[in-house]
Amino acid sequence: GLFTAVLTQGLQAFGTYVTLVQVVNPWLGGTTAGTCINVSFLVLYFLAMSSHLRAMLSDPGCVPQDARPVDPDHYRHTCSKCDAFKPLRAHHCRICNRCVVKMDHHCPWVNNCVGLANQKFFLLFV
Repeated sequence: GLFTAVLTQGLQAFGTYVTLVQVVNPWLGGTTAGTCINVSFLVLYFLAMSSHLRAMLSDPGCVPQDARPVDPDHYRHTCSKCDAFKPLRAHHCRICNRCVVKMDHHCPWVNNCVGLANQKFFLLFV
């Protein structure tokens, strides 16, 4: 859960440190190419970390408990676990104990479900 999310952040930070300080700087030093590589790598690192945080902290597309179908005469599916309205392509996450629209999986590395609303950030991180 939260331990793996923090571990992911730490591993990314350590990988960035090793790449920049132990590989690029001794190899290219203070040259223009070395500076460009350092800046580019740091930009990509911060983009990956912001995508990780957004995937971790954003709502994956949970179905609200008071949700109702648009046409109740034709569609009456309810979740067997939480007894809430269950739209098409929604699945119940047993870890989060909620239904998520277009749920892909519950990812321990972001400590959140990957669903309709945060799938973009998850893919950008990966």
